[in-house]
Amino acid sequence: MVKDSKLDLHIFNGDDDYAKLMINNANSKVVTYGLKESNNFVISKCNLTRKDSEFILNSMPIKTNLISLFNIFNVTACFIVLKYLGFHSSKIKPLLEDLPAIKGR
Repeated sequence: MVKDSKLDLHIFNGDDDYAKLMINNANSKVVTYGLKESNNFVISKCNLTRKDSEFILNSMPIKTNLISLFNIFNVTACFIVLKYLGFHSSKIKPLLEDLPAIKGR
């Protein structure tokens, strides 16, 4: 959940087994993300390599230095927070693409 003077929002991985329960108990606006088409932000066409990850978020291609599907979910959640704080997608995308990977992670 994000609490901010500008933002009162619950962000959930809609693919999670407990998503429906969490959504039903949310007391503010709800936004979901994940691989299922029923989510507000749909992740598709994931391409994972040893050095980066590429995916489509709704219709926008994103590439990040972070590897693995769980980091695609983390990057997507970050995108949603920034989007709802008022940042334009064209400003968010380069930030996500330049996130440094942590060695050993």
